[in-house]
Amino acid sequence: MALRRRWWQKAVTHLAVSSATAEDLAYLLRKPDLQLSWCHLAPAEVFHQTHDSPSEVSLWRRLQQEAGLPEAFVLLPATSAIGSYKNPEFVAQALADPDLLWLPLVLCGIAAEQRAQELEVRFPHLRGRITAAGFSDSELATVYCQALAVVIPSRIEGFGLPAIEVMASGGLSLVADARGLREAGAEAALRFSLRKPEQLSDLLKVVANTSSRKWLQRKLQPRVRSRLARLNPDLIGLSLLAQARRALLV
Repeated sequence: MALRRRWWQKAVTHLAVSSATAEDLAYLLRKPDLQLSWCHLAPAEVFHQTHDSPSEVSLWRRLQQEAGLPEAFVLLPATSAIGSYKNPEFVAQALADPDLLWLPLVLCGIAAEQRAQELEVRFPHLRGRITAAGFSDSELATVYCQALAVVIPSRIEGFGLPAIEVMASGGLSLVADARGLREAGAEAALRFSLRKPEQLSDLLKVVANTSSRKWLQRKLQPRVRSRLARLNPDLIGLSLLAQARRALLV
């Protein structure tokens, strides 16, 4: 930690991925009034692909067969161990609702199989309901779109890029009301309190219903377009270039 602090303190300029991260960095630098530059990340082009084309339908059917994906499911992306800041246990608690005992959970990311086993041991109601898989970016974009919802229950994130990737893919993002995720999801993602698993349960019931899910998607589409329009993959590169030029002038 001491070495890390010295590294941050010796840096000439800083660029954070969100306003929340800029505030956290200023705190670490022991300069709470310091106004640091920040720039939101944008999803890669692969997440903007059209998902109703014949090739995409074929890809989805292949993924279903190879990974054993159910027709309807909730996706927990890039998760980590129980008790970590990724907070996978919160989703497990929400899925304990009697009306959701039929709903499968799909995990992806590093050590997904291990995390699935840990959740099944800790939460018996999830046994037989979890599928672990690994996906390329193009496959993940398809899975984002096909999931009933993608849930990101982290206690804190630097930004929360997966929430943006889900929107670009045409999927539904359900995010925790937490630092970083509030900025990522903005007005286009549904948020739930980390103090109330029943809030997530209620949202999952809504998205699991075909008619209410379609209604919700129609209502969110203008907000999603507005959110994505404020992001550009070139901005982070330009911001880094500006920081580099500033460093040379110091």
